Amino acid sequence: MPRRNDDLQRLLSEYQRKYGELSAEVIELIKKYLDEGKTANAAVTQALKETGFFSRYEPELIAVVASAALKGLNKPQTNDAVLRKILLHEEWAPDKMNLSQRLHGARPEIRQTIIDSLTTSMRLGKAWIQTARDLYDGYGYGNKTAQSEVPEYLKRLIDHSRKVLTGDQTAMDKYQAAIKQAEYQINKLSSGDAPTKALKAAYSELLDATVKLNQEAIDRAIKVAVEEKSRYITERIARTEISAAWGEAFFAKHLDDSDVIAFRWVLNSRHPRYDICDVYATVDLFGLGPGVYPKGKYPRRPAHPHCMCPIEPVFAGEIHIDPGKEEDMLKKASFNPKVLDEFLESLPHDKQLQLLGQAGLKAWDQGESWQNHLRLWEGIESVKPRINPNSFADLSGKSLDTEVEKWYNKTVKAEPKITRKIQSIVERAGGTMEGLEFRLKTKDSYLRKVESDFNLAVKNDPSITRAYVAGKINDAIRYTAIADEDNLYAVYRRIVSQLKMNGYEVVKLKNTWFDTVNPYRGVNAVIHSPDGQNFELQFHTPASFDLKQNKLHELYEEFRLSTTSASQREKLRLQMMQLSQGLKRPRNIEKIR
Repeated sequence: MPRRNDDLQRLLSEYQRKYGELSAEVIELIKKYLDEGKTANAAVTQALKETGFFSRYEPELIAVVASAALKGLNKPQTNDAVLRKILLHEEWAPDKMNLSQRLHGARPEIRQTIIDSLTTSMRLGKAWIQTARDLYDGYGYGNKTAQSEVPEYLKRLIDHSRKVLTGDQTAMDKYQAAIKQAEYQINKLSSGDAPTKALKAAYSELLDATVKLNQEAIDRAIKVAVEEKSRYITERIARTEISAAWGEAFFAKHLDDSDVIAFRWVLNSRHPRYDICDVYATVDLFGLGPGVYPKGKYPRRPAHPHCMCPIEPVFAGEIHIDPGKEEDMLKKASFNPKVLDEFLESLPHDKQLQLLGQAGLKAWDQGESWQNHLRLWEGIESVKPRINPNSFADLSGKSLDTEVEKWYNKTVKAEPKITRKIQSIVERAGGTMEGLEFRLKTKDSYLRKVESDFNLAVKNDPSITRAYVAGKINDAIRYTAIADEDNLYAVYRRIVSQLKMNGYEVVKLKNTWFDTVNPYRGVNAVIHSPDGQNFELQFHTPASFDLKQNKLHELYEEFRLSTTSASQREKLRLQMMQLSQGLKRPRNIEKIR
């Protein structure tokens, strides 16, 4: 029987409430900046920045995910700072993205979603609904206007406006042409023509309502974009990560419990549509009962984004009252794909379509295995939660980042002296410094990079430690030197010469001005200080720096999203390359190698 996981629902409701409060602030600021004449892009960007949107909503989401894990563990006194690190930096999903990466990747998606929705409304969001209502309600004259009474040119106008409203961009040209024709026809109307004076006025009102930008429509668009469309993205992450954290902690808690002999998939009572979760909850795939799976074997969960189906422990005696027969059933339990064939055959055609799709259903009817076509089927997995409750007490008493923090503190201590020297050298060489306010990575950013680099490195060498990885980070301190196209090479030569005279060493150099694959244009040098601190020094022209910080950055953020298709990535790459190729190449830059 479908049931709700009330713990998770309460956590999600609390997150939704806090998100709603934050989104209300964003909405008001977007309206304010639009009224001041800012573009949709500028208004949204400024509103998100001024409210600290991402820095405020992400910690709330992380907190609620940690709370879900604590609910699953049933250990309210657990050191949740350590638990958060596990949940934030260790991946669980097939795409190998951890929560930290998923949140970072969602930022440009959220921002662009709001901008796109708002831009569309500002461009096309005329009074469509009011226009239709005016047409059929008699324009406020108290009687309905029959469709036959409306001239063909207005019918075409309404038809094209509705198509544009639904997002049909191909209808825009026809819509614009319909407006011009309506203007021409209305202007031809005179008091002696067949239409009455009231009808002529009504037609004019209809046209005005259709052409005029509707402020209420824009306000609605802002509200929908921020409260609904962007909320959908964050809630998709919240629901999925809450469910995953709770489920992993639940398994971790019960896997070693000798009284628990199996697990049951329970359909969430709020499940919106018929899908694979119905299969998992109702089919007896192991001969232990509908939706029951032997210990250590379970379908991938969450089964899909937004999935919040609960798990229940199955205790000894629940499968069979006879302990001997129950033990024998558990020993013989094995995955039986034929059971699902029989289940699919028993379903009506519409449900078969929902599970397999048109092509999948046809293939299955022709004898192919359902395992190749069942939507969202990922097989049965061995349950390996990230959280181990048996060692958790020991883990919670340690600081995972003690050695890493030492590296960061060393960097912080070295930065002021290096900054003074670099500023002096760059200025004497004829260059200028940009982005000095970002010269030092924040501690959170530094720790995220350590964790990301560690997760990659440890796959090739299990002996790698986080402290070792921390010692290899070269851009915890970073600077940018700027000079124009005619002088960049000369400025670079003078800076490098002065660095060497002061005991600094260039240990790594990369010039991407001639790169045919990477759209980034610049010279990046890793410098080793006399005190043993590595840092990064970039060399840019004003144009290459501006492109890197703005348009190229925006395109790259979309490029790196996991949701961006391969074809769209290639389009973005070509667009970035085209922008980079438009930059003026600095004189003698080829000599830097």
